Amino acid sequence: MSEIQDAHRPARCVGPEPWASGPDGFVLVMAAAPANLAFARSVVAAFAARLPFTLEEVEDVKLAVSEMVANAVVHAYPGGTGPVWVAGRIRDGGVEIVVEDRGVGIADVEKARRAGYSSLGGDHLGIGFSVAESYVDVLEVDSSPGEGTCVRLFKRPALQAAPS
Repeated sequence: MSEIQDAHRPARCVGPEPWASGPDGFVLVMAAAPANLAFARSVVAAFAARLPFTLEEVEDVKLAVSEMVANAVVHAYPGGTGPVWVAGRIRDGGVEIVVEDRGVGIADVEKARRAGYSSLGGDHLGIGFSVAESYVDVLEVDSSPGEGTCVRLFKRPALQAAPS
């Protein structure tokens, strides 16, 4: 199956519903390539700006997503590339973002989430998960070796708009 055909198969966590249904969700499929980091950040920032986030909170969401997309770029497809899904929806007064790949997966999620651990060692700092987690209210990781990784991020604006 070609890379393009593979990208159009439903993702494990994202799938077509409920992300792309109605005006409160989006699904972005892109190659796991460094050039796409800025694009993912821009899409997520524009989407999050629909809620009463401060500029700093929008930046927090952008940075968390950027870290998770960067993880997919660096770790998911060693020696190659493949699809990465970034999906978002408005839920429970906040924004939920999922970053998913179909790459090599993570054998020990708990270990991978520890600051300073990198499966690649060397110059890699191993802080992606801990940095992302510091910017959002919730970060959940679902991964299996050979099946890819799904990261769910959730952030609610600190000051919810008063009901009218």
